[in-house]
Amino acid sequence: MKNIICLIACLMTLAGISCKKDTPIYSPALEAKLGSLRQIPLSDYLAQDSIRRLIKASADPGFPVYSVTGQRLTQEQLKNLKINMWSDCFVDSMDQIKAVVYRSATPEETAQRLQQVGKNSNTFRQRVARWVGEPAPPITATDINGNPVNPANLKGKIVVLNFWFAACHPCKQEMPELNRLVTEFKQEDIVFLGLTFDSEADTRKFLSTTAFDYQVLPNSKFYFDQFGLGPCPVNMVVDANGYISYTEMGYEAKEQQSYEGLRKAILHSIRQKGKP
Repeated sequence: MKNIICLIACLMTLAGISCKKDTPIYSPALEAKLGSLRQIPLSDYLAQDSIRRLIKASADPGFPVYSVTGQRLTQEQLKNLKINMWSDCFVDSMDQIKAVVYRSATPEETAQRLQQVGKNSNTFRQRVARWVGEPAPPITATDINGNPVNPANLKGKIVVLNFWFAACHPCKQEMPELNRLVTEFKQEDIVFLGLTFDSEADTRKFLSTTAFDYQVLPNSKFYFDQFGLGPCPVNMVVDANGYISYTEMGYEAKEQQSYEGLRKAILHSIRQKGKP
């Protein structure tokens, strides 16, 4: 872990990315905790994302994460931080990360982040669209209720995939439409799979307050990586021959957006079932 932290810090330092430590002002308590540590620039969106991933990857990333008041944030608090937060990163003389401060992003930082997210979304949208006509990678997993999912019990069936995670607001927004599809096609031989990279515990906590009628597969980060996915939600339809016939990335708060697109794709796959 220390080698990874040092590598990230060195790469960011060598990149020479500009940074402004302007707002908000740190409290005296926080300044005392930071002491002689040196701040490295993190105004680049991708550098910000690297730090966020590093912090989320472990219950103990190897350094404290503070608020601007000097409070050390817990993992639970970090999970609930708003999206408009920004990371200030501090290293020692060996360029190893020793502290991160989460603060509100400036208007300039927010604009930069939105611009980069837009570029990334277009890239991932193209990557998702390229799967149409390709054979779907085999899925072998266990759902949230302990039931196995594997190529043998999916063979010859239409499979509808939804990639989501608990902290994804658009994912939650579209779930009523996805549930409607499950109800409408319950007489058909269709498998609805909801894949999330969240842990089983976090997934259960989410499902205790949110209805999602798909067969949910927690701990599915491997499949996110295999499909080359980024922003969520992502929906796919796999026809009875095992080929991806439809993809859709993202969700806007427009009535029945996911429902209409997926419904047409499912009906098409039903009509094509049995054809070579």
